[in-house]
Amino acid sequence: MPTFLGPYDSTEFPGWEDFMKNISMISLDIDSNTAAGPVPIGDTLLAGCVIIQVLVFVETAFNGTPLLTIGLNSNPSEYENGDNIDPSEAGVYSQFSFKKMTVSSIINAYWNNTGVTEGRMKIVILYSEP
Repeated sequence: MPTFLGPYDSTEFPGWEDFMKNISMISLDIDSNTAAGPVPIGDTLLAGCVIIQVLVFVETAFNGTPLLTIGLNSNPSEYENGDNIDPSEAGVYSQFSFKKMTVSSIINAYWNNTGVTEGRMKIVILYSEP
């Protein structure tokens, strides 16, 4: 798990008051029957959205050798590169981002389910609308 970084002050996140006004979320459930490949998480997000946080709730640990990254078609690990999530261990995984989307796009879960026959997780992305 990553170590705590901070505390931060408001000068390190300019304009934070604006993007904290319109917070929304998208989510996706993945289980042992979910096909491998890119799986869309919600609908298209508009350019200007700020991805605040990615949460992954591994409710039932996956067997096999699962791998999950979260990102865009142009960069499949833009928001989570897989180093901070272990689908083979139940728990809650959290990654802060604060990255602004420059173009409208769908965020995908890039799921590799090699050898998976059991497991369940929910991915939640908190974002602010422009």
